[in-house]
Amino acid sequence: MEKNEIKNDFSISILSAAQFHAVADFLLRENVNNVARIIVLSDLLLSDANLAMECQKIKDRHPKIQFLMALPEILRRQDQTYLQACLDYLYCHSLFTGVLTGNLEGAGFFHACNKKRMANGNEKFSLYGDHSLYLWNSSALGAWKGILDGGCLPLELRDLDQNSLLRLAFSWEKIVYGRIPMMVTANSVAKTAEACSPEKNKNHKEPLKTV
Repeated sequence: MEKNEIKNDFSISILSAAQFHAVADFLLRENVNNVARIIVLSDLLLSDANLAMECQKIKDRHPKIQFLMALPEILRRQDQTYLQACLDYLYCHSLFTGVLTGNLEGAGFFHACNKKRMANGNEKFSLYGDHSLYLWNSSALGAWKGILDGGCLPLELRDLDQNSLLRLAFSWEKIVYGRIPMMVTANSVAKTAEACSPEKNKNHKEPLKTV
């Protein structure tokens, strides 16, 4: 939101197939005017080609809704191939106009992509910061100026701190409902607890994030 402007619009973040179908059923059945964005986890989009068609049905019924792709909470340098797959998806599905990221790797990758697109005269992808991205104060926000199109208020901030950020000219969102993991780690919790058994998990592939 802009300075001193408050909008009662909602963004819906979708992290599972069950959540997606519940949201789709509701939006295809009901007329709503206060949903601004639908944010779908990249893992879901890349693994199910039918979701793009379902999203288009929602868009046809609610043209004002913006669709974004949410990147995994944890990314590593070797995940460039995965990020490229996300970028290719955006190129193939123009319905999705940007990404939401909570880490520097995702923000850096798409910021570099946007600079190339703008240098070639193309419109940039929208880039939004999740609550886990460092947006805690005016100094931090200044570092992101010109990179992010908006962000989510950090969960740890007090009301006073949040109000200070809301006075700044920036598009803010705040989480009002959902389940937040107590901890997000890139490591194997079982291995840390000396309970990991590689022999019993030969076919297991480590996910991009472990909650």
